[in-house]
Amino acid sequence: DINGNSLTGLVSPTVTVGSSAGPALINAYLFNQAGGPAGSSPRALQLVWNGGVTGPRGGDLGKAALNAIRLIDCDGDRHTPLGFDDLGDGDNYVELYIPEGIVVSRVEVDANFFYDPANFPNQFTSVEVTSLLPSAQAVELQYDLSSVGFNTVHFLGTPALPYRIFFSADLKNWNCIGSATADPDTGAFFFEHMRELEQIGFYRATP
Repeated sequence: DINGNSLTGLVSPTVTVGSSAGPALINAYLFNQAGGPAGSSPRALQLVWNGGVTGPRGGDLGKAALNAIRLIDCDGDRHTPLGFDDLGDGDNYVELYIPEGIVVSRVEVDANFFYDPANFPNQFTSVEVTSLLPSAQAVELQYDLSSVGFNTVHFLGTPALPYRIFFSADLKNWNCIGSATADPDTGAFFFEHMRELEQIGFYRATP
């Protein structure tokens, strides 16, 4: 020390730079993306992490990391993305090619496949998907007045674009109830919602 005494035998606790919990998802966005691999959607999914991510020890993200990602649709079915885009920069944005016809509502990532700059792996993480694309316009709503029937909602959107259909009773809490794809020529599409007669609410469709 400064007095000339020996410090032999003194130890310091392990110093951790950053969070040992590893990276976590904070957002996921859908956006238009042309030029994907065969069988991919015209939309891509951008995962936003709370810090830069790579494979272990700074390596590229590979097949194992891709297979650790689950794309969840409105019916709860799980799908695997087709591939990564924009790799090799180590930033906190990871872009995914998604299968054609899949309308993603939520994304989940298994633990121990994405690493932060200190080489700590992620824990299980998930986030709801939002869209940077314009919503479809609801142009007509038809009611079946039987005791247990359905509402038929007519939307007008972007031709050939798949949409998620949401229902809300209070305009605050929205639940994904299904999906539909707009007509490739007119952009029109219909969705039937089974409901009780007294169930009144609101609909919207987002890509």
